[in-house]
Amino acid sequence: MNSAKRSLTSPYPQISEKARHLKSLIAPKGRSLIMNTKHWSRVLGTELDWVEEEYLSLNLGDKRLDKRLKKIVSVMTKRGGTSLPDIFGNWSNTKGAYRFFSNSKVSSEKIISPHSQSTKKRLQQQETVLVLSDTTEIYYRKRDRVDDLGPMNSEYNQGLLLHPSIAFTPDGIPLGILDFKMWSRTELGANQDQDGRKA
Repeated sequence: MNSAKRSLTSPYPQISEKARHLKSLIAPKGRSLIMNTKHWSRVLGTELDWVEEEYLSLNLGDKRLDKRLKKIVSVMTKRGGTSLPDIFGNWSNTKGAYRFFSNSKVSSEKIISPHSQSTKKRLQQQETVLVLSDTTEIYYRKRDRVDDLGPMNSEYNQGLLLHPSIAFTPDGIPLGILDFKMWSRTELGANQDQDGRKA
């Protein structure tokens, strides 16, 4: 076997040494893949150099937006798994994040695309890759002011459905997100994705 194929080039500092620890953070529960975000982000690291490398192909049409996204990704990697005010710690940075996400030039597809491209490059170095996917329900309270939500398990609970496809090595090292779909139900009990298939 080609030794180059066996080695893993990861954007995350020291991730090869942390593979065993990562396996303990990723556990099947029913049909779901549970990721402990607090520990996960600690393992992945927060160095801005890997963010720059990961988002080499980023182009949101404005250099300031590109810079803001890299800063957001770096901070969220360190403090993810909570609300934006808790992540950013002060109103100035929180407001900057809210303004970024509400900018018409920014979309979830544009944010994830550079990461997906970097993930595909990492896949080429692997002989065997596992791609895991599952649908996650993201709940909001009805009083939350969020556009495009749909009903979840009741009219009171509103939310979105997220279906990511995440690539791993057989040893459990995450290579990244290859693709994702996000949509909302139009009515309670309509458990279908945006193409009309059952979710």
